[in-house]
Amino acid sequence: GNQIWTEEHVGVLPDNTYRLELLMPNHDVNIELMTIRELQIGGAFTANSKVYDQTPDATMLLNELSLLNLADGDQVLLESIVLSFEDAQAANDKRVHITGASIAGADSDKYRLSLVGAPTTLADITKRELTLQGLKANNKTYDALTTATLDTLTAVLIGVLTPDEVFPLFANAQANFLQAGAGTAIPVTVSGIVPGGAQSENYKITMPEDLQADILRASLLVIADNQQKIYDAAVFSPFTITYQGFAQ
Repeated sequence: GNQIWTEEHVGVLPDNTYRLELLMPNHDVNIELMTIRELQIGGAFTANSKVYDQTPDATMLLNELSLLNLADGDQVLLESIVLSFEDAQAANDKRVHITGASIAGADSDKYRLSLVGAPTTLADITKRELTLQGLKANNKTYDALTTATLDTLTAVLIGVLTPDEVFPLFANAQANFLQAGAGTAIPVTVSGIVPGGAQSENYKITMPEDLQADILRASLLVIADNQQKIYDAAVFSPFTITYQGFAQ
């Protein structure tokens, strides 16, 4: 009559193959059906560096991988290779692993693929660049210096990925006019603005290059002697004048 047969793997053979047996319940019968050889991945590969995107996903740059333990003449191909960085955080020289792959070809049903001991490589996850919108430079009165101050009230970062928490820190910000003399629409350079927040290590801020402000002319106070007398045909003694308001 009809019998229900089940299958199971029965250990690793000395030649690194698996024996697959069919078992018939209630009968002392084991029929060897086939052996399945285990393949490992050898060779080498390189991966593309990428900009931080919150994921550990990696992509192949150069594929020089091969299959190890393949019997002569068998046709088996390695395909559908999946690569992953060790984690999603931005850093240089991060380890990239093969986390998935499959085999295909005329003889692929004779084999199983193991990822144990597969090659790895290194690649970078670079920091994502952010732009600073709404930052302003303040006008000032001429003081013989190029130092400038910033208005940060409406400054916001553009480019932060949701739901990352990142905001600008201005504690060490420095701003300078390109000239010390009075003028209008003078370019202002900025440095020292850094990202803060839980995911700040994955970002960097591009300093704005379009800031401008005015340096206004300084006012001077002139104080002269107030001398008077009744006419006597004599010449006045010399007048003296003092000035206040010069930049030091």
